Amino acid sequence: MYVPEEPEEEFELNIIPMIDVIFAILTFFIISSLFLTRSESLPVNLPKADSSKVQERTRITVTVEASGELALNREAIALDNL
Repeated sequence: MYVPEEPEEEFELNIIPMIDVIFAILTFFIISSLFLTRSESLPVNLPKADSSKVQERTRITVTVEASGELALNREAIALDNL
């Protein structure tokens, strides 16, 4: 007596629950990161300078030519004087 075999169902990978889990984890990390940026701080009295002078800013340009000559602010200068 011959018994016919039942046809096997085709394997199907259902990824919808996996996507739901990933979105839940992503939501958790986004919401928890919002609380990290709101940190309360203690008031601090920083010291202030009583006497300070504004320093002048000067620009210095040193040029080295291919021949080895040096220039400071477009004026030739010796290496010892530099």
